[in-house]
Amino acid sequence: AREQITVSICDLQGSVIVRETERRLFETCREQLDTIAELHKSVLSNVPPSAIMVSAAATATGFFLESGQKLISRVDPLGWSKVNLRDWLQELTGVEVIIENDARVVAADILDTSPYLDFLVVFLDYGIGGAIVQNGQIVRGKHGNAGAIGRLFPHDSARPTSQSLRAELGVDDWRFWRSSSQLSSKQSQALEAWFDSASYRFNYALTAALALLDFEAVYICSQIPEEYLQELTKRIHIEPLGANIPLKEGAMVD
Repeated sequence: AREQITVSICDLQGSVIVRETERRLFETCREQLDTIAELHKSVLSNVPPSAIMVSAAATATGFFLESGQKLISRVDPLGWSKVNLRDWLQELTGVEVIIENDARVVAADILDTSPYLDFLVVFLDYGIGGAIVQNGQIVRGKHGNAGAIGRLFPHDSARPTSQSLRAELGVDDWRFWRSSSQLSSKQSQALEAWFDSASYRFNYALTAALALLDFEAVYICSQIPEEYLQELTKRIHIEPLGANIPLKEGAMVD
């Protein structure tokens, strides 16, 4: 991601053996690739010599230029357009690599326990990611970019992202956030303004998405504290199709 790169090694049951993370605001593709290589070398030094790596997967923000291979990040679009990330990672790791959009990874996790078969996932991080699940299957599309819900939100400073909320509250990292009891009067006002703006934009974007995808539920996921995500969802009201069409005198579609 733009502010964080994590490299983990897990066993075949998915339990993490070793994990290392580098947190800073990355500016170039080269800087991110070098960091991945450094972290990869470091985590390998912490596993048993007898361990054998059998496969690798990468999750990333951005959109695919070539499905599963080239991914464009806002960190450095031109730089990333010149890199076949899948090939680069396979050369680094020496095993087959799968690359997936981060929001789809979240959707795959939700799919295991969701009571719904048709839903939309919105992932708020530095930007706004999305994933579509229809009839219990994740939709990828021709170029691997299906579900780019972020395109329905204006690209300005008021975009409802985890980063924009942190900026409003003056929070560098959610890991160090405890509760709303920390809020000053100024922060409380900023938070309320963010909720108003975010819910307005979500209402518009999700009502438009409903007309195209006919989903039955929306999951909004983020590192934003749960209490704030819950408050945001309370303020989102999606207009059903035909809500403004009277079916009989004095009645509207519900």
